[in-house]
Amino acid sequence: MIISHSNQFIWIKTRKAASSSIEVGLNWICNKKDYINWLKENKKAQEGLKLTKKSELRKYGISPHTDITTLKEKAINQKLITPEEWDSYFKFTIERNPWDKVISYYYYRFANKSFHVTFQKFMNDWNWDICYNWPLYTENDEIKVDYIMKFENLKEEMEFISEKIGKNIELLNENRFRPKEEKDYRQFYNQKNKKKIEKVFKKEIDYFNYKF
Repeated sequence: MIISHSNQFIWIKTRKAASSSIEVGLNWICNKKDYINWLKENKKAQEGLKLTKKSELRKYGISPHTDITTLKEKAINQKLITPEEWDSYFKFTIERNPWDKVISYYYYRFANKSFHVTFQKFMNDWNWDICYNWPLYTENDEIKVDYIMKFENLKEEMEFISEKIGKNIELLNENRFRPKEEKDYRQFYNQKNKKKIEKVFKKEIDYFNYKF
C-alpha cells in the first residue's frame, strides 16, 4: 500500500500476485513526502530514502492490504491526502489467475516448514480464500482503480507503469517460496478443487476472463 505525493500515484496491494516485489520497486522512487507500509524486503530502501516509521501507513490504521474504500476514507479523514488529490492521482493494482494464485499461497504457507500439508488438505482446512482480491480494488463490484496490471504479463506491465509514472521501476526478482522445478499449477487440482476456485473467485474469473 502506497500513497505517493512525489509521484502522484496510489498503489493498492493485492495478495499473491507479486505485489510485494512491485511495492519494493515503487518504494525506491518514493521520498519523505510519501506514505508507505514497511516491508522487510525494503529495509535498504527505507534506510537509503529515509522512509521512516513516521511515514508508515500502519500508524494511521491502514494495513498493507486495506481495501480501497477504507483507504480513501481513512487517508482523507486523517489528512494524508485531499479529496482532489485522491481523484487526480493514478491508482493501480495487480491481479493473477486464481488457480495459480492459490498455488502460490500454498507454497508461501508451507515453504521451509518442518511439516508437510498436502494440497488436498490445504484446500479442505486452510483459508486459501484470503487470496480473493476483488474486494480490495472494488466498491459494490465497481472497479475503483485506474489500471489493473496482469501478473501473466508482468514484464510488459512493469514497463507500462514505469512509463506512466515517469520513472524506472525495478522489480524485486525474488521468489523465495516456490521450488525451482515446480509443477504446472493445473497438476495440483482435481475436479472438485477446481470447482471450488471457480465458485469463490467467480467475479475475478468473469471480469478478467481467466481460464483454468
